[in-house]
Amino acid sequence: MAQGQVKSAKRVFEVLEYFRQTRGALRLRDIVEHLGYPSSSTAELLKGMAELGYLCFDPHKRSYFPTPRLTALGDWISDATFDSGRVTDLMRQLNECTGELVMLGVANGLHVQYIQVIQSIHPVRYVVEPGTRRPLVSSGAGWALLSNEKDSAIEKIWRRTLARDIVTRQAVPIEALMDKVNLVRSQGFVYARGQVLPEASSIAAPVPQAQNGQRFSMSLGGPTERFDRKLDSLAQTLKSGLEPTA
Repeated sequence: MAQGQVKSAKRVFEVLEYFRQTRGALRLRDIVEHLGYPSSSTAELLKGMAELGYLCFDPHKRSYFPTPRLTALGDWISDATFDSGRVTDLMRQLNECTGELVMLGVANGLHVQYIQVIQSIHPVRYVVEPGTRRPLVSSGAGWALLSNEKDSAIEKIWRRTLARDIVTRQAVPIEALMDKVNLVRSQGFVYARGQVLPEASSIAAPVPQAQNGQRFSMSLGGPTERFDRKLDSLAQTLKSGLEPTA
């Protein structure tokens, strides 16, 4: 694929991500200023997306907004990926039971990416947006995913992560990484205390069943102070929810 085609495809998704962030109509100027694209090529891009039926154009406000066709484009994925919504239902149950942030993660290259998120209902909370990525080797959700891999595969992922300067050897020694992975294997979950920010922590566990060849992790996230106090109960709630049903 030519470099120009790759750039165009990337811009389409970046525009759609911006719509997701703003959750409102956007003008050409808004997109150009936010994403830093040339005005002329951006205008052509938006016009093309509108002609294909994925955006609608309001001539009075000179603004664009996604159409239901865009929603329908991926409405089959949840059923195909999440066992007809069972995992999604579990996320809602965990959120209702604990009040905490619930995140569903999947491996994306050398990162774990949170593809579904239900935000905490507590006044003091830790917010993570869908699409957020963390390195597999230095996050609780990543350790949970790696626990399903062979040790040799984990070391390869670790070396590739170092080679791309995503983390340093000093920050994530292979011995420390394997300690975390083995902890998941032995107790079924891992507590990532202050891993990204000192004041925020998470509890992560692997989702037992793979779906369409993909494996997932599920995490609870929140303030470190609260998670330190409630670690045992939160971990047990997460593990119990993930236990296979008869």
